[in-house]
Amino acid sequence: MKTVVSYKNLSILAVTLEARQRMNLVLRIFLYLMVMLLFAQTFRAAKTSTEGLFYIAMTQLLVSSFAPQTFEIFNDLQTGLYSLRIGKPLHYVAIHFFRSLSVYLYRLAMLVIAFLLIQRCIPHCLGQTRPMIGAFLFFATIGGSIYALLSIVIALASYWTQDVKVLFYFNMTTLFSLGGLIVPLDLYSHTMQKIAFYSPYPYILWYPARAARLGFLGEPGHLWAQGAWFAAIAAFTLLVYHRLNQSLLIQG
Repeated sequence: MKTVVSYKNLSILAVTLEARQRMNLVLRIFLYLMVMLLFAQTFRAAKTSTEGLFYIAMTQLLVSSFAPQTFEIFNDLQTGLYSLRIGKPLHYVAIHFFRSLSVYLYRLAMLVIAFLLIQRCIPHCLGQTRPMIGAFLFFATIGGSIYALLSIVIALASYWTQDVKVLFYFNMTTLFSLGGLIVPLDLYSHTMQKIAFYSPYPYILWYPARAARLGFLGEPGHLWAQGAWFAAIAAFTLLVYHRLNQSLLIQG
């Protein structure tokens, strides 16, 4: 019970620190608005349906909310702080996971509020489709959890690669490509769809953005797949974590 309370307090502290950085939030909202205005101009010039604009608005909400712990963990490994921090009562991976997820959810909630206000004031910028907020946040939470774990395992793996930037940007590029950042996976070729769904990335971006329009309706197989990917990556993260600790123990 004490451990649960400790993780809860850790998450609250992370959100409190993030909330104090008001300028950071203002800049995120401003950047999000600028990106969406650019896409809105493009859609109007091409005279295409605003349904695609709504999809992009949802995926941009998710991307703008990410709070990876990759470089912080990498810094711990490089400076030797990692060996000191794994001896604390709280699990090292769990600390970074809950910190990343809590900040992600705080940012996402603030950006969703901003989205609704902007949509009411400037409807041509974000389209007129009203998002299914409950379904969107539910699937976005699971998707954000998957992304947080991927960011952690990449940082832990940098112990062997000695370089985290290549892995970090490879992960982001693959996420944008196979996750459907701009174009929904429904519009991908059959081959590209098969490749994408052999990865967890569609369940970080495409699936939550799709749920914002369809709600909890749709193929239940995708929900099971999202949960299965979360469980698999969580298990793999813990495996890499234990292997890393064994390597450090052998090296003395």
